[in-house]
This record gives sequence, C-alpha cells and structure tokens, in this order.
Amino acid sequence: MNLKKITLSITLLLISSILYGGPFLKITNVNANKNFPKVKLHVTVSDSAKKSVAGLTEDNLLVYEDGFRVNYVKVQDMFKSTDNLYLVFSIDSSKSISKQFLSAIKSAAGDIVNSLDKKDQLAVYKFHDSVKLLNPFTNNKTEILQNINKIERSGTKTHLYNSIYDSIDLLSQVE
Repeated sequence: MNLKKITLSITLLLISSILYGGPFLKITNVNANKNFPKVKLHVTVSDSAKKSVAGLTEDNLLVYEDGFRVNYVKVQDMFKSTDNLYLVFSIDSSKSISKQFLSAIKSAAGDIVNSLDKKDQLAVYKFHDSVKLLNPFTNNKTEILQNINKIERSGTKTHLYNSIYDSIDLLSQVE
C-alpha cells in the first residue's frame, strides 16, 4: 500500500468521526482499498425519529476533499436495491432450554420478523430430537409468526449441528 492510500485512509477515518452528525448522518463504512483512488462510503441518513431516509440523490449530499467540493459523487439508494435478505431461524425446542428462555427466543424472533422489509425472505426450523422445517422461504410475516409461536419444548436431544447443516443447505438453494 503506498503512502497516498495510507494517508487517504487515515484522513477518511478521522473525518468519519468528525462527520458523524449525531442522529442524522453516520458514516458506517469506508472502503479506500478496493478501487483506489475511488473511495466508497456507506452513509446512513436518519430523520428525527431515527428512521432511515430513502430517496436521497447526489443533490442531497455534498462531499469536500482538501477544501474543494468533489463533483463526481454517485449516490446509490439502498432502499431501491433489488437484493433480498434471506434469513433462516433455527430454534432450539429441546427440553434442555427452559420455558422462559424459549419464550424469550420466540419474542426476539418475532421482533426480527416484524422489522424485516416486505421483500425479505425468512425460513424457520425447529430442532430437538430431529430437525423440522416449519416455513420454507417466505415473506408472509403472519405465517412465520404463527409457526414460531406454535413451537413447544419437546424431545431429549439437541440436534443443533443437523439444524445448521439443513439451514446452510436451504440457503445454498437461493439464487
């Protein structure tokens, strides 16, 4: 890595802490190594309710380098991304966990399901003496939540590794 890259990386890291605009602007990632001299910044812009702001363009974001405005800024709105999130829950339903802990797991899973975007896909497994697919990939939150809430403790074994294997196998089928 040459001195200019190191200087640029250090400068951007220092600037990123300076540019943190409280609850409104946050630089979450700086990549100056991959396509140098191009620098890729991941920026999150939030409103006063701490919700991410969509629809920003190059006109909404000004970047300065060495005191001069950079005129070759490209903004990509991640809300318009065609990438879907594929997520697999694998929930331990064996009797090796307490009722309270299973309840906490189901509650946390429900929070995650409710926070997903409409285009995101989720699959659900439960495991104890065996591994069972409750939901193949779907974006139907109601169905997912119903199946998660139906999970009860049973069995005497914990087939965690089998569940992980099945989850990875299911994910590998996604294009």
